Amino acid sequence: MINRSRIVEKNDAGMLTIVFGLLLGLTLPGLTYGQGLGRITRYSIQNGLSFGVVNSIAQDNKGFVWFATGDGLNRFDGYSFKVFRHNPEDKSSLSGNYVKSLLKDRDGTIWVSSRSGLHAFVAAKENFVHFVPSRQKHGISDDVSDISHAGNGDLWVSLNGSGFAAFNKKSKKFQYYDQATLPGLRTNSILNVYEDSRGLLWLGTRDSGIEVFEIDNNRKVKKSAIDISLLPKGRINQIYEDHFHNIWIASGKGLFLYKRNEAKFYTLHINTFHDSNIYLSLVENRSGKLLVGVQDGGVYSLDRTADSP
Repeated sequence: MINRSRIVEKNDAGMLTIVFGLLLGLTLPGLTYGQGLGRITRYSIQNGLSFGVVNSIAQDNKGFVWFATGDGLNRFDGYSFKVFRHNPEDKSSLSGNYVKSLLKDRDGTIWVSSRSGLHAFVAAKENFVHFVPSRQKHGISDDVSDISHAGNGDLWVSLNGSGFAAFNKKSKKFQYYDQATLPGLRTNSILNVYEDSRGLLWLGTRDSGIEVFEIDNNRKVKKSAIDISLLPKGRINQIYEDHFHNIWIASGKGLFLYKRNEAKFYTLHINTFHDSNIYLSLVENRSGKLLVGVQDGGVYSLDRTADSP
């Protein structure tokens, strides 16, 4: 039986914190929410977690919570961990033990990225189907760094050092994009791909800042007219669209906001208690607050209106 009330987080020591209660009831020092935090239990390797560093987290439709780690894929039922690893004698196992990113798609399938391709978890068989980009096109990296939703229900994947690709779930084929095939793309070092609700494709790069493209009705990708010249270059850690349809960019050189109705970028300074200007993560909770993760600075909660940056 799955305990659906348990929420899992990662702390700086690479351990897991299992929070009994609702995520929206989270309370951190300096942050105030409607409800307090319940009982906390820490889980580590000693409790069955396969590795101390968690790269990505997802929850499936059955309530299981999945953890991508450097040594296997962990599934947590609220009480114990089941670990999926590579088995050289089983082609339906993971292709490698270093798991980078997880995504639950709109159909409820859990997708897994690794240094050797993309995997779909088959719940009925408790195994995986493996898709390898480089087998379809010479010179494309097998290393899938990140997975995200495409507007048509398919997937976007970033390929470590080889650009990015659209993955068609029906045909099981990749459509590749790199500097040689996509005019206007400044680098092939794409870390994350984010398609927003208005048909813009935001690309976060390793060291060249943000890239913006447009997707037409035929799913063709072309350079956007949005002016990004004033944004600093550097590593983009996450891109996120809030419920106002504004775009937030967490980067190694600050936090940026694209106001849709103004077609304008803002640089935000919210980290008043720490010196770090490296923003790592973004998520909006159900009450509309934006939670911002800062390197060595904890988590900040932003209350916003449609008109305020």
